[in-house]
Amino acid sequence: MAAALSCALWTTAALAQSETDLVAAFSGKWKVFDARFGKGDERCVLDLGKTSVEQNFSLGNAGCGGELAGAATWGIVDKQLALLGGGNLVLARLGGNQRRMTGTTAGGLPVILDRVDGTVDRLDTAVKTSGCYFLGFTNKCAPKEELGDPLVGDSAGSKKINVIVNLNVRAEARDDAGIVGAVPQGACVEVDTCLTASDGVWCQAQFGPKTGWLRKTALRKERWPIITFVNKCDAKQ
Repeated sequence: MAAALSCALWTTAALAQSETDLVAAFSGKWKVFDARFGKGDERCVLDLGKTSVEQNFSLGNAGCGGELAGAATWGIVDKQLALLGGGNLVLARLGGNQRRMTGTTAGGLPVILDRVDGTVDRLDTAVKTSGCYFLGFTNKCAPKEELGDPLVGDSAGSKKINVIVNLNVRAEARDDAGIVGAVPQGACVEVDTCLTASDGVWCQAQFGPKTGWLRKTALRKERWPIITFVNKCDAKQ
């Protein structure tokens, strides 16, 4: 069934399914919340269609800029879902589930696509109920400026964040991605890339030979909205 498709590379079981199942599972509208893939104040929306276009499928492109500006069709290339431009040029390779896809553009930029279907996110509901995001496991509300991308305005292109809870490190910027490690509460971590998704900011960092993603906003006990790190470390760290 389509629900089995939940990995960075399509599994053998997934590939054994018919092309019809793949199209049914991933067709529809997807939104890229990160501003670097939009046009001005617009955010990129990609409508993955079911109509065959040569060897691929139709794709609607609205408000997309940067490396996704020329996305015109989509298909499966080397066992990954691919966004394609003119001449079947691969613009981005993606994997994931029917709620979120993550991947990398041809230029090496990470990208996150979220499903557009009108579903109210649990995190949004919790924030409306609580009135704020809490600082880790405290009862203190996080200042508004702490909710944003820690790299914004940082001309050096890298920045240290202070992790305020014990935090899992994911292989991709998705909650169902594999755990590659954990960061202890109080750690200072240098991040090199951050992206904005439907559930807030995710930041990428290097952990020895591995690269992983840290989610900034989360739910504690499926009820309390929290931030997991703040945008700077103590000067001594």
